[in-house]
Amino acid sequence: MNSSPDDYCAPPPKLPRTNNGDKPARDWSELPHELIAIVADGLGIIDLLSFRGVCKDWNIASRTASAEIESSPSREPWFLLYGESSQCLLLSESGKKYTINIPKLNNGGATCIGSNNGWLLILQQNSIFFFCPFSDAKIDLPKLPSSEFSDYAASFSSPPTSKDCIVSVLCQNNTSDMELYLLRRGGNNWTTHKHRCPHERPPKKIKCAVYCEDEFHFLDDADKLVTFSVKDFQWKIFRIISQDKPGVESIPYYMRKNSFKTKCMKQQLGLGDDVSISICGTAVLAIAHPKTERIIFGELINPPQPQESEARSLKGVWIQPRFFYVPADQSWYASS
Repeated sequence: MNSSPDDYCAPPPKLPRTNNGDKPARDWSELPHELIAIVADGLGIIDLLSFRGVCKDWNIASRTASAEIESSPSREPWFLLYGESSQCLLLSESGKKYTINIPKLNNGGATCIGSNNGWLLILQQNSIFFFCPFSDAKIDLPKLPSSEFSDYAASFSSPPTSKDCIVSVLCQNNTSDMELYLLRRGGNNWTTHKHRCPHERPPKKIKCAVYCEDEFHFLDDADKLVTFSVKDFQWKIFRIISQDKPGVESIPYYMRKNSFKTKCMKQQLGLGDDVSISICGTAVLAIAHPKTERIIFGELINPPQPQESEARSLKGVWIQPRFFYVPADQSWYASS
């Protein structure tokens, strides 16, 4: 499957001749663009990509279609496996597998550190960019400051084409020391915010990040929540408890841990035990409460036992199957 937004793979099919044989009926490519756009708006991601490949006219007319139908609160995110070559494996909500060619995920150790609403935040050494793998849309950001820290968790407040988009990248070298890099839409430079957590209650490795009511939330795989306010730049740390208590504030989202394991994703993807997979989580709308998100944590999947040979090292990300067309002149600095 080719994910390029401008390629098309077949000539437009012809309608049969009319009954009287006087002249052929109109080509499919000559259908009104307004009608083509309406049809495209109702398609899921796989059908939309095929639809866009029929001919150049259909490709152009369906640029505003985004496969939003597959990102409703009742739908689960898909899973994208990458890291060995440009040939990536995509697993749909229903368990159907697709092979998709994504060269940008096979370039200099590219790693997804954030996923939300179909957009991925990709880190490649110090270069960082937004990427939609289904449309090949890419929006470069200013280079990330160099850091000795090796563990990353990232989130963004809204789509990168939005005027109010804020990006956060949290770097963590140990459980106490953290560096947060913050960038607002149109900004040229990241601002750095450092924090040292109290030694008596430091978080473990951060597994997920989400934007919530003017704050970025960072959650570890135990019971700690670290928040950073984009208004007053204040850090806070909380302990998450499992039961409601009077006077205790509730977290405004649902948390889902170990999704890869509980869904038996190795078997669904056809992987053996000789693989390790570093997985980026995501945030999706909750089924019961459409205005509330459910947070799917990142995971690190290791082989169940030592292998005689070195394990294959793969990467994965939970992603909503969305299509976003971005003009060639679109940039982080351009107004929308």
